[in-house]
Amino acid sequence: MPASYSFDASWEGERARLARIESWLDPHSIRTFEEHGVQPGWRCLDVGAGGGSLSQWLCDRVGPRGSVVAVDADTRFVEKLGAANLEVRRADVVHEPLPEGEFDLVHTRFLLQHLPERERVLEKLVRALKPGGLLIVFDSGGAPPVALQDRERFDRFALAFLSSAAQVGWDLTWAPCIPQRLAELGLVDVRATAFREYVTGSRDGYPEFFASSIDALRSRLLATGWVEEADLDALTAALRDPAHAFMTFESWIASGRRPD
Repeated sequence: MPASYSFDASWEGERARLARIESWLDPHSIRTFEEHGVQPGWRCLDVGAGGGSLSQWLCDRVGPRGSVVAVDADTRFVEKLGAANLEVRRADVVHEPLPEGEFDLVHTRFLLQHLPERERVLEKLVRALKPGGLLIVFDSGGAPPVALQDRERFDRFALAFLSSAAQVGWDLTWAPCIPQRLAELGLVDVRATAFREYVTGSRDGYPEFFASSIDALRSRLLATGWVEEADLDALTAALRDPAHAFMTFESWIASGRRPD
């Protein structure tokens, strides 16, 4: 994995954590693909493919006349998909090149925020588009998550989270800049939308994704000194308790096309 990426695919709970983010965000991603008219026969590039749910959806969408290239620094999950029109490439997109001028669709989700070299990687994504090709970037940043009960404990957690994120170059303020960056890189028909959601505690979707992310980052969070074990235990319990409510962190979906 890139040294700056915060989550390790070899962690025993990582596939389950990815499944939670898929159940939360895949409906948003799929609606975006449909609204932008992803068609049978397209050649697609999915960068940071993770668990592979969107790579699989794209394989089904583009059909046998199309193809999908799924790129990740750790491809152990994507390799299990086995779609006939799927090509899996293990690569660190920070340091390795991407094909240029080949793709009708280039997509990435919840990757660039983690990478200090995000601007350079974004330029690679733009160059991968063929004329008329579509880039979709889905990332989080902007308004932070909020607990609607036990705010004092959650605020301590937020300080720990922001501190540990900053240490590895994870930028939770960058996402609102994405549409302007797409325009500056020469894309046209630039569109963007941001959203937050009200959720109650659950062992599925966003709450469980958030709780399992805390588990994955626990040692880093404790090392900041802002929180103790009891704080993290209480927060993960609240995230799994339907009696507690939260506002999710802000997420952005931005898109643009390379001129014909």
